[in-house]
Amino acid sequence: MTLHRAARTTVMVVAMAVLVLGAVYSLLPSATPAPSAAPSPDGAEITTVSEAVGLQEPTGQERTVSPIGSGAECSAAAPCSAASGLLQADPGDVVTLAAGSYPELTIEATATAASQEDPVIVRPAAGQTVDVAGLQVKAPGVRIEGLRVTDTLYVHPTATGATLRDLHVDGAGVFLRANGSRLLDSVIENGSSIDGVQIKDGSDILVQGNTIRSFDQLGGPLHADCIQLFDARDVVIRQNTIHDCDNASFIFSGGRGQGIDNVLIESNFVMGCRVQSEACRYGTAIDLRLEIARNVTVRNNTFATGSVRIGAIPGLVNDRNYFGFLSACDTPMTNSIVGTWNLGLCAAPDALGRDGNRQGVPAFVDQPTVDLHVPETQRPTTSVTPVPVTYPAGLGTALDFDGQPFSASTVGADEPGTAPATGQPSPIAPPPASPDTPSDTPLLPPTDAPSTDAPSTDAPSTDAPSTDAPSTDAPLTIEVDAETRPRTDTVVLTATIGGGTATAVTFSVPGASYRISSPGATLDGGRTWTLEVNTRRIPDGSYPVLAEAAPAVGEPVRSTPTLVSVGG
Repeated sequence: MTLHRAARTTVMVVAMAVLVLGAVYSLLPSATPAPSAAPSPDGAEITTVSEAVGLQEPTGQERTVSPIGSGAECSAAAPCSAASGLLQADPGDVVTLAAGSYPELTIEATATAASQEDPVIVRPAAGQTVDVAGLQVKAPGVRIEGLRVTDTLYVHPTATGATLRDLHVDGAGVFLRANGSRLLDSVIENGSSIDGVQIKDGSDILVQGNTIRSFDQLGGPLHADCIQLFDARDVVIRQNTIHDCDNASFIFSGGRGQGIDNVLIESNFVMGCRVQSEACRYGTAIDLRLEIARNVTVRNNTFATGSVRIGAIPGLVNDRNYFGFLSACDTPMTNSIVGTWNLGLCAAPDALGRDGNRQGVPAFVDQPTVDLHVPETQRPTTSVTPVPVTYPAGLGTALDFDGQPFSASTVGADEPGTAPATGQPSPIAPPPASPDTPSDTPLLPPTDAPSTDAPSTDAPSTDAPSTDAPSTDAPLTIEVDAETRPRTDTVVLTATIGGGTATAVTFSVPGASYRISSPGATLDGGRTWTLEVNTRRIPDGSYPVLAEAAPAVGEPVRSTPTLVSVGG
């Protein structure tokens, strides 16, 4: 039993429920353990992205610029313009931007061509805030740090070895076109009719440690993805938090037909639309179906919500992922956990129950805020009995979202119980608008049509509420029961409120939520709430359920996840 605290009133939520989503499958035994991969080329003790990619401090001169700078001295006492400071910079130098707002900055060239190993660094003065109305990077070997960018950031093909680090790109996207580009430790958010990160034409590209979120299509006809790839090769995308993009979190597109080759997607926290609205309508988690893409490895990711569309492309390795919702029943995968799938197409995905795959739902720390870590006490919810899988040569050993080694049985992006992330939290999404549900409503997952090339519309409903209630001095006690009515295929869900009354109660399961908001319909004015659920089409199994009570005053109070059995 877990104690929580409620605002101003003690609320006891008794949740009795059943989930709707596929059967529970037994773990397959493995005759031999999974083979060990070669040591990670980045090292096994990495704790920061900067260590992982070998960022070094500058060794040259400092040149200070300002929005109103002039002349050629470029000192703190007499700053020059940004263009002048950059044209004087040699490899190892720092171009320091004084506080203020700058117009669009185009970095055409430096005094001597720099490289990723010996860059020209562009960053704000210590402790200062710098806003730039867009960046065009054309010179090679430039490292840009610590800026807030409010319009498009474009890395041109000539800007080989460009590094973007600790940026806040707000209201626009990042376009990576140069070989050796790196996007690290940044927040890219709030764009409209534009991609968060678009990777095209380049090779040897790294996108690591970023938060990429909240891109809509309200501002024009172009669909908005968190990350879109086409005509690119040798790309690594790892340890990012990605969510709330109107069309897709990841999409592999055709481009000019040059193909996508040798891509690694690992240890990312991914969600679709936390709340479906005009700003986020589809929210596909990943769309990887075009055979123009090849040699793609998708491993140890947590795709908590949003449709997963992965086809049998050449050279695919799809291993050790958690998929909240599979859109296609023939998804090729190994050693993975599936929460739900498209029951309109099949009773169960082809690979479920074999090749190390099973059904289940992990217990995340706080899914609504995209904290998809898993507590040590919940390790069994992200464990499988693995079968051997062969990875591409030289791929190295995966590290989790926080840079920790994985155990042999862990699925998803987090090794349970290890250090929490220190990146950018995602604000809690508002609760979904759920209509009142009749008491005999069958509880079923989405039944979508077969996949097409159109944007996905079949993502399951938004997430279950957080398992943590607001903190006050009143404890929240949670007990669970389930009443099955014989010969009727019905289970009754009941929420009992103690210490006060509620104005509404929501029963939530992965893939659906049901809100009752008529206190007058209860027998005791808002203390006991019931909902009848038809289980006729629900496979036997044990499923987690949440309940949320809305008091007349104060914040909603939430139950902990509870496993309830159907059948058997």
